[in-house]
Amino acid sequence: MTQFVYIRKTTLIPVTTFYLYMVNCPPETAPSEVAVGGERQDELFDVLSDRRRRSILGSLRGLETPISVSALATELATGESGGSGPDRSSGQAEAIRASLLHTHLPKMAATDFVGYDDIHQTVSPGDRTEEARAHLEELTTTSGGD
Repeated sequence: MTQFVYIRKTTLIPVTTFYLYMVNCPPETAPSEVAVGGERQDELFDVLSDRRRRSILGSLRGLETPISVSALATELATGESGGSGPDRSSGQAEAIRASLLHTHLPKMAATDFVGYDDIHQTVSPGDRTEEARAHLEELTTTSGGD
């Protein structure tokens, strides 16, 4: 038997629908405080689930002016190659640049984790960069890293 609840004294909806609404969209809650399972948290986990996107967030730490996609790719390539020879990191930087332009930056910009100017090909911290960094630091502190 389905149970129902009244909303605004006139609208009757199933309790399960009301519960899902309250869990995912509590009206008095700020967007950064949406309960477990909300779209905002799904976006956060999606961004943090990829090692390269976590590296992008680290590279943007303390950045006050936008960085070019090429410079970001070079920085990431150096970090990923462990500082090995310039020929290897140069080729790797091109591959990383392509993945940034076609995958990572558009995805992160769509959810405000980075600011991405595709015309000038620059990247800057987004409105949610600090939110992601705080969660990432909490995860690495409690789990001991990757």
